[in-house]
Amino acid sequence: MKKNIVFSAIESPITCWYKEKPLSNASSFHAHNGYEIICFLGGNVNIYYEKDSIKLHPGDIVLIPPYVFHRGYQEKNLQYIRDIMNIREDYTIPGHETDFKNILQVFFSDDNEKILYLHPKAHVFARIHELMKKLSEIVFDPKAEFKQLLIDAYTSQILTTLYTMQQHRRLNFSSDNFQTMQAPSYIIQTFQYINLHLLEEIHLDTLAELSHINKYYLCRSFRSYTGISIGQYIIEKRLILATKKYKQALVLAMPASNQDLTIIPIFRAHSASTLAFHQKLIRCLYLQNNDTYLSIYSSKMYEIPVVFRTTDKCI
Repeated sequence: MKKNIVFSAIESPITCWYKEKPLSNASSFHAHNGYEIICFLGGNVNIYYEKDSIKLHPGDIVLIPPYVFHRGYQEKNLQYIRDIMNIREDYTIPGHETDFKNILQVFFSDDNEKILYLHPKAHVFARIHELMKKLSEIVFDPKAEFKQLLIDAYTSQILTTLYTMQQHRRLNFSSDNFQTMQAPSYIIQTFQYINLHLLEEIHLDTLAELSHINKYYLCRSFRSYTGISIGQYIIEKRLILATKKYKQALVLAMPASNQDLTIIPIFRAHSASTLAFHQKLIRCLYLQNNDTYLSIYSSKMYEIPVVFRTTDKCI
């Protein structure tokens, strides 16, 4: 069976495009190493994430933080019309790093694992749609003059508009149109247990007993909701958690002059053949601030150093 690509790397600092193509039937839970904005223009689409799902309506805007698993789902093979913008996690605007970091808080609520859904007034949505249209034209025009300057300017305008809308939430949008549908309780319990026990052995029998249902039914239901297996979900969550810790470890281990290293190649599309790489990478979960770094593993496939200490607690 072909393994779905769950972690989709954002290669360019900024990408933006307009799409009408329906979702593939193989659409599954996935995450990115950056921020995602979806401006929904038309279609019959639900957005799923770990806790619930929501049916989109024209004029909705979806804000997805980095590393949050989500999927789009269509009941019928109709058009899915949307603007999509991706901002790589390390992107910033030179000279305005602090302001840019603050404005990115528009993607976060009290729960950093939550997707935000907005429904602005028509003129606000139209402005964001127009800005994203201009941005996409610049991004894909190899001959555009002052290209990076214009990309920075349009990106700043889009995020500033969203941030202002958040600050004037009551005046600019309403949540009346949203139809939130919570995931089945046993699916939510499975997510919660896995996320609380990522550093431990996780057994299918334990997950089934937790929800008092048959383990084979749980597997089918989980795949139906997410598009991936429970085992694949666990591996991907561990990989993301390990990567966050690895990035923190680099900051501790490297001189200040080298702390701006961009860590992108970690997120190349990977398959079961990279499981050994994942097992080594997961060791950095056990790094603490006062640890001694005993060895460095270099992966030619990913062309990055992985700093870890020897431990018997490796998963």
